[in-house]
Amino acid sequence: MDAATWVRQARRSAGRSQRELAEWTRLPQPTIARIERGQQIPRVDTFVRLMTAAGFSIRIEPTNPDGGVDRGQIERWIALPTSERVRRSIAFGHAARRLRGARVAASPRRRHVLVPDWDEPAADDQARFGRR
Repeated sequence: MDAATWVRQARRSAGRSQRELAEWTRLPQPTIARIERGQQIPRVDTFVRLMTAAGFSIRIEPTNPDGGVDRGQIERWIALPTSERVRRSIAFGHAARRLRGARVAASPRRRHVLVPDWDEPAADDQARFGRR
């Protein structure tokens, strides 16, 4: 979504006219109209002012595209019910425990793969969490 769409939708969801938004931001109404039509790209500070006046907060932070944090994944995880997060955490713990006992083996394509060294869950897993 571009800045024009963001500003227009934010203003409409706030129930404000371009004139009202202009008064709140101290920007000329024709400037807001040009931004909403996509004829003018606002500077970052102008965009933040417009969105804030419409009741939205903007978070701007630098990211590293090669190793940044996937905030979407974090937000999806937090949105899960607590019981589901606990269930998945336990499952991840089981997988990590099993991978610690894995060995590296060469595959036919000369790539390495992890081969778990287990047939059944560990005895302490069975006692603690029941047999699956």
